[in-house]
Amino acid sequence: MDGSKATTSPPAHLDSRGTTTSSTSSAPPFAVPMSAPAIPNLLSRLGGGPPRSGRGGRHAGSRGGLHGRNHRHGHGGHGGHGGPASGMDHDTVIQSTDSDAALSRMSAVDLGLLDDRFARFFVIGGGLAAPRLPIINRGTYTRTTALDKIIGSFLSGADSSISQVAFSPPRQVVSLGAGTDTRSLRMLSGDGPQLFNTSYHEIDFPTVCERKRNVLQSVPSLGSLLASPVVEVHTSATTAGMTTDSTHGETMHETCWRADLGHGNQLWGHGLDLRQLATAAAKDERKENNCSATLAGLRTDIPTLLVSECCLCYLQVPEALAVLRWFADRIPDLGVVIYEPIEPNDAFGRTMAANLSTRGLHMPTVAVYENGSAQEMRLLKQVGLDKASHASIEKIWKDWVPSEEKDRINELNALDEEEEWQLLASHYMMYVSGETGEPSVEALGMIEEIVRQQVIELLRSCTELAARRGSRSITINDLIFQIRHDAPKVSRLRTFLSWKDVRKNVKDSDDKGAEVDIGGGEDAVGAPMAGAPVDDATKKNKKNKLGLPWEPVSFFNQEVPEREDEEDEEEEEMNYITLQRLRKADERTKAMTKEEYVTWSEYRQASFTYRKGKRFREWAGFGIVTDSKPSDDIVDILGFLTFEMVQTLTEEALRIKDHEDLWKERTGDEARGNKKRKLAQGLFNLPSEGRSPVEPKHIQEAFRRLQARQTKYRAMLNCTRLPAKSSLKIF
Repeated sequence: MDGSKATTSPPAHLDSRGTTTSSTSSAPPFAVPMSAPAIPNLLSRLGGGPPRSGRGGRHAGSRGGLHGRNHRHGHGGHGGHGGPASGMDHDTVIQSTDSDAALSRMSAVDLGLLDDRFARFFVIGGGLAAPRLPIINRGTYTRTTALDKIIGSFLSGADSSISQVAFSPPRQVVSLGAGTDTRSLRMLSGDGPQLFNTSYHEIDFPTVCERKRNVLQSVPSLGSLLASPVVEVHTSATTAGMTTDSTHGETMHETCWRADLGHGNQLWGHGLDLRQLATAAAKDERKENNCSATLAGLRTDIPTLLVSECCLCYLQVPEALAVLRWFADRIPDLGVVIYEPIEPNDAFGRTMAANLSTRGLHMPTVAVYENGSAQEMRLLKQVGLDKASHASIEKIWKDWVPSEEKDRINELNALDEEEEWQLLASHYMMYVSGETGEPSVEALGMIEEIVRQQVIELLRSCTELAARRGSRSITINDLIFQIRHDAPKVSRLRTFLSWKDVRKNVKDSDDKGAEVDIGGGEDAVGAPMAGAPVDDATKKNKKNKLGLPWEPVSFFNQEVPEREDEEDEEEEEMNYITLQRLRKADERTKAMTKEEYVTWSEYRQASFTYRKGKRFREWAGFGIVTDSKPSDDIVDILGFLTFEMVQTLTEEALRIKDHEDLWKERTGDEARGNKKRKLAQGLFNLPSEGRSPVEPKHIQEAFRRLQARQTKYRAMLNCTRLPAKSSLKIF
């Protein structure tokens, strides 16, 4: 990078979070392009409990930035700072995110993803941390190493091959909301390249700052790193740049300590609420301060890197901007690194916001700086930096991490072939839905991304529904309730679950060497007496019908027995829909070659869940979007619905493509079709010219049409008190 003020702002998106960089100080490039698969978003921790918004969380995600998401799954990492009206309760909640960050960091260290000998000293209890989801561990790794690389590149000017401290140029890092982050100890203690004349300032709430000081003083292995005891620095309100607040009548000041780590390196801890800096900056602008505000030990004449890792996002927008300006106005040679969530309006982003709000956490800046471009404009136009750029965590994993390092992480973290699995499953299901061509990776990725957002929205709605009845666990009925208006799909799902139950009973009876329990554990209506022959009517009773609590029949205690030859309206409709689907499948196969038909028959067995349950759970967002531990039935239902989503989207895209081809043929523009393969007229005919595969534009248009709602439907909801519909429609 070049220039004289650098700023890096890593926005994390529930799908893909990242880092924005702006620079005005001469510094080397921070990234070396490399190749790798994408990272989903992260948001939250493994297991029960509220979602984590800390360091190592999804930011998630994914879809997180990373960490997360976190989730994107999806995802503050240190002690952050709340808005002016948030009060102590909110401040305490924000500080608690630091404990979550320490646990995520420890989980990555325990697996061998990160090398951090200081991490265990800052985990409550000092023992092993409960393991996080693999996708969150990878997010923690990527986020930590990316920031290490950026900060290390900035400090490389303080790395001297000359052993004399006097010849090494001084550098300075200021970390906002640092909490118990161990980066300062790792860098200043010589775990990496030896640094000289480096000052590392950490700013956080006084209680968090004091806790870190106590750890430094009480742990012998940490105390041995210090060249001298930790020194408490007494500062006055004037020294700290804080004047008496005439409105509230309070004198605001910082509590500060300093630790000397040798070689001219110093670690400063500032117990300070960042909102006080924002107040001081505002008074500076109004010319109300009689002195130039500063922090103890802070130099304004040397290159400085300001780091905010999920900290400023907890401030109100004017406060966050005032803090950035406070440093920019005082330090000419300034660089900034900001890591924050972005894309708050996608499914993962809405889930992140909802989960954080249940914990009493809000990120006001995310709604204003909602993407990488907005983050760049924030730094260029509002802060006054010379240059800005951004990169998502997904891109960082792809371009910054060497392929051999990716292999090591995947081997330790059991997240190998994730992207290949997602795209392969999408390809199989598109093939079954009629797309027997070879769609591009972009088209497959778009299908997978759209369907994943649908699944995340489905789980988010189920979680909200469960919360209304006071439960943290979602049920089968919660899932089916989301598609209750699509009667044919509900009917197919019922049939799927009924036959699943039959197969389970058959398997259980085979394992026990007994006869099949035809009643599924209960006395079936019309069941034969013991020893009686099993007739066809009895076999029919094996497939029990799934009852749904919102159906009128469930309101009554007794059911009217049905005749053996009687079919209700739902079964008749289901039979009709089944015939229609079989007719469509027959039409598809008529145009296939022998090879394509064999492939189609094989791909019909494709599943997102069969023998891939763990990957599907991570992909869908369990543990990120919802804390509920899914049962096998819930996973199977989601897998079933996922297949239906791929099929619906592919069929609509194929219709759009067919209409486009027909229009080209009629207008003489057929040459633009870009034929890529040949199709046969039938199974035993020679192939002839066929159409090209569906393209991303067809998938985009199909998604737009599937999201459209009827005009009359929208008009009827105008000016009503009905809850607003989700911006994402489940299809």
